[in-house]
Amino acid sequence: MKKVLITGARSGIGFNTGIYLERLGYDVILAVHTNEELDTLKIKLKKMNSKIKAIKLDITNEIDRLKIRDLDIDILINNASTCIGGSLININTNLVKKNFNTNVIGTLRLSQIFIAHLFLKRKQGKIIFISSLAGIFPITYTGSYSITKASINMIAKVLKKELKSINMNTKIKLIEPGIYNTGFNDYMFSHIDNLSISNNHKKIFKSLGKNKLKGVSNTIYKSIISNNNKLIYRTNLFESILVKIYNLLFS
Repeated sequence: MKKVLITGARSGIGFNTGIYLERLGYDVILAVHTNEELDTLKIKLKKMNSKIKAIKLDITNEIDRLKIRDLDIDILINNASTCIGGSLININTNLVKKNFNTNVIGTLRLSQIFIAHLFLKRKQGKIIFISSLAGIFPITYTGSYSITKASINMIAKVLKKELKSINMNTKIKLIEPGIYNTGFNDYMFSHIDNLSISNNHKKIFKSLGKNKLKGVSNTIYKSIISNNNKLIYRTNLFESILVKIYNLLFS
């Protein structure tokens, strides 16, 4: 039985993927940011009669990050992320630093520990990065979040090449979902002072974010069972075509 750790699994993609994988026979560990979130998650899992293990793992905290050395995981799903909305024209750069500290630095450091302490012994395993189409398309008022996801895309691509160069059988997979109405986007636009901009973007994102989370979970599962060298996975054909058109017109 493969053991999977999913970070940022309080709700949304992380939580739903954990439930999905448990039903497929995986040994799942869900990690959340705070002790309060951990208590809530445990209650939710208990009500569902789930045997999933829940832990507190703040990926911005080195002591927490080092916990994964003792978990003996086969697959790391880097899902933890925070979103801060606002115009790059005048956004507070301290908020941008906070965004990068979680989405980029925390994610990269956790992956480094995972590789160094869990994979070097057996030289195999899998790291899955949950990115976003926001890392490809320039979307107004999501700049801080978007540039962190663009960074995650590059981290995955470089890591794949570096691991191959040292003959380490560690697969890197990159998932690029579109918009999903999980409450994540509402939080992003809550940082925008201009309420008319905030409300308009919320409406747009809610109208677009009707995709089923099961589609993302299934895409992640496909990346887990795949043994090929494919790096990028998108959740549906429409999103794949959209990216191809964008690259054709603007690259």
